[in-house]
Amino acid sequence: MKSTMAKRALGNDWPRFLVLEVNQQVVEQAGELVDTFALRGYDSVQLACTYLANELAPVIFACFDKRLNKAAKVLGLEILAVA
Repeated sequence: MKSTMAKRALGNDWPRFLVLEVNQQVVEQAGELVDTFALRGYDSVQLACTYLANELAPVIFACFDKRLNKAAKVLGLEILAVA
C-alpha cells in the first residue's frame, strides 16, 4: 500500500523534477569532484549533476552522506536539513 502511494506521489511530482543526462560535462565535473573531495564515483556524479543543475535554477541537495553533504556545502549548494 505504501509503495503504491509513493509511486503515485512520485508520478505527481515528476513534472517538477529536472532530469539531467550524464554527458561529457557531467563526467568531467564529477572527475574533478572525486579528486577535490575524495568522493566515490556515483557520489561525484550526483554532486556534479546537482552543481550543474544549480546553475540553471536553484536546487536543494539531499543525501544522508556526511562527506557528500560537506562537499556540497563547500560548493555553495543548499543542503536539505534532515531531522
